[in-house]
Amino acid sequence: MVTATDETGKEFKDGSINRKDKNGREFPDFDKITHEYVFEAEAWTSNTGKNYFSPPKPQKTGNKTAVMEKMMDKKANQIAHAQDSKEHSIMVSSTMRDAVLIVTTIIAGDPLITKDQGTIKKMIKDWRTWLATNWDLTTDDYEPFPSNDIQMEGYEEMMN
Repeated sequence: MVTATDETGKEFKDGSINRKDKNGREFPDFDKITHEYVFEAEAWTSNTGKNYFSPPKPQKTGNKTAVMEKMMDKKANQIAHAQDSKEHSIMVSSTMRDAVLIVTTIIAGDPLITKDQGTIKKMIKDWRTWLATNWDLTTDDYEPFPSNDIQMEGYEEMMN
């Protein structure tokens, strides 16, 4: 039990301090409270006449706009990071899928291509690299059906 005096001089006898109040707020420096220890608290008396001390309420900041701007910036950064991760995941899965489709189509259409596992893996890796390298192309970089053939470096050698 604690006897305390508030800043107005009012005395609260046999008051009770709990580590956490009914709202779950921790009482600051609870373990340091000893005889003649000075602390901030909210004193209140129950309907039955018992005195209690609750942790002080957090101070409200006068600059809610700055706090909200900081929260909004943090949220925007998290959204941007999630979008970057999403775009990267789409690129990884799309380039793998498309590289496999291209290679299986080429192999099916040309019986002279060696179909050993090493050749197939190299072709998939080369196509995937090409697709990933050209991922950021915009629609005005190339016509949908260009008149000139787009050549991959070393592709002719791989086909022979």
